[in-house]
Amino acid sequence: MVNLALFSAAALAVGALASPAKPKCDNIGVRRNWNSLNGDEKASFLGAIQCMMQKPSLSPNGVQQASRFEDFVWTHQYPGYAIHWVAKFLPWHRWFVKAYHAELQECGWEGEMPYWAWEQDWQDLSASNIWNADPEIGFGTYGNFDYNNVYNSTTITDGAFANHQIQFPFPHMLTRNLPMTANYPWTGPGPYCQRGYNPENMKNLSSIATYKDFSVALESPDPIHNPNSFPGPHGAIHLALWGDMRTDGTNNSSPNDPLFYMHHSNVDRIWASWQALDEKHLYDFEGNTDFYWETGMRSGLAAQLDDPLLYAEKNAMGSEDLKVSDVMDTTEWPLCYTYEDMEPWVVR
Repeated sequence: MVNLALFSAAALAVGALASPAKPKCDNIGVRRNWNSLNGDEKASFLGAIQCMMQKPSLSPNGVQQASRFEDFVWTHQYPGYAIHWVAKFLPWHRWFVKAYHAELQECGWEGEMPYWAWEQDWQDLSASNIWNADPEIGFGTYGNFDYNNVYNSTTITDGAFANHQIQFPFPHMLTRNLPMTANYPWTGPGPYCQRGYNPENMKNLSSIATYKDFSVALESPDPIHNPNSFPGPHGAIHLALWGDMRTDGTNNSSPNDPLFYMHHSNVDRIWASWQALDEKHLYDFEGNTDFYWETGMRSGLAAQLDDPLLYAEKNAMGSEDLKVSDVMDTTEWPLCYTYEDMEPWVVR
């Protein structure tokens, strides 16, 4: 039986329940670009996140957090290197965003999980439509320098999450500092780390033949083997936004910024788009299962499609008996979604 003690019944309802015959999707939802949503849809989506921030914690692994929203932050924190710079980085985060979406539905959101198509903002990330100070329909602006504040970043004081109080991993308010990366050199990541998501790098992703190489390129090469800090698309956006999105190493608490989920929905879109390029890609999965920060060594047993996907307490987030193979095809149960644009390497 699914453990109902952790996360809401809605989140668990999307879980992978063991069954002799795999269920079928009743409907294939379509995840849309944030820019495609109208004002009412944006307000409803952001309101659902605010609802999550007010709902009580379900105490994953017996550890009470400040809210249901911070339950997800805690769940992302402790796997650490078991879900980063390893083969299951993409499948683990695919289900994580799916479970987050289920919680939003519990809070009244009726649409699919949207995504932030930041590759279309490559020329100037600071001009992206994602930055919006409107308290009803905006994620807030991108912050600035504040050397007296955490992460050398300013508290976000506008948008739907103005002065949002964070408790885990330590008390502070939501921060960003996009200008920190405005002058990064072209010998490294480039301004706003755009070398990671500019048209050249995005097109390069589409030409990669194997999951092992694609996953590493999309996530970002690990720091030890990347002395010039040339980022992959995933790492580039985390680095560019700085503040809470920049956290790594000891703290994997970047889900404190609601933009984390918009970002990872787009990362998932890029993976799904690569899978759609060749039928051999759909269940292609290989790579390492362990990573050592001190040495940059990728090691452990060879990754397998039967590897379990684990989230905090056993069976949490509907993950009973959930394996990597269960989340390889987004159009099959238990995922049941696709994307409105499956060509992230095409400049629009």
